Amino acid sequence: MPASATGQASRTRWPTRLARLCRLLLHVVTGWLYLKLLYPRRSREAQLDMIRDWSRRLLTILGIAVRDAGDRPAPSMQSMLVANHISWLDIFVIHAHRPVRFVAKAEVRGWPVIGTLCSVTGTLFIERVKRKDAHRIRAMLVGALAEGDWIGVFPEGVTTYGDVVRHFHANLLQAAIDRGIPLQPLALRYMQADGSRSTAASYVGEQSLAESLQLILEQVSITAEVLFLEPLPTQNRSRRELARVAETAIASALELPVIHTPLESAAGPPA
Repeated sequence: MPASATGQASRTRWPTRLARLCRLLLHVVTGWLYLKLLYPRRSREAQLDMIRDWSRRLLTILGIAVRDAGDRPAPSMQSMLVANHISWLDIFVIHAHRPVRFVAKAEVRGWPVIGTLCSVTGTLFIERVKRKDAHRIRAMLVGALAEGDWIGVFPEGVTTYGDVVRHFHANLLQAAIDRGIPLQPLALRYMQADGSRSTAASYVGEQSLAESLQLILEQVSITAEVLFLEPLPTQNRSRRELARVAETAIASALELPVIHTPLESAAGPPA
């Protein structure tokens, strides 16, 4: 694979990586303290501002610039965000625009510090191996939407290198249908300075969080692109129909193929 496709055509020097790592650790610890001491005492709007500002700062420390295109949904128009899934960074890239409550795999809750950050900020955790857990989460999603929260899901259920869009599972989309709110498709990709695709931010397979972080710290810069696509009305549509329309819209925007599974299984959370 060419160097430009791997995201490792150029690397930072070790002093730069060490400086970034030190700033990152300080930022994470500071965020944890804010969540414990300040976050619970703030209004909901102030909490959202804290999440947005912390996420933007995190991306800056990691050398990740965020570039968006398309019309952002108005804050007053509640939506369920659906996006392709590449990395653990996806959550913070989206938070940098508009903090939402995500559905995540249960293992994330046990991650040091990050698990606490996700729990306190309202992440909904799902057991991927338990088919019935999708029904529990769907009920929680409906309740959260009824309270006015925005919800974010990654219907692929797995991460990719950003070279394909995988089959969108449909179960969790039922919550948007039940509440009568639109889906807001987001197309995500990570690029190098020369405009080629970067896989350095990808978090796939058996890769550990530490290994992923090391790859990111090695990069001189990465640009995370967020493409806001046309909202999808949910009235008179089945969840499977919505899943197909959403995955097609995102794949078309990214000019990527869609990889389908023969039979659709229960929806999974972000990997």
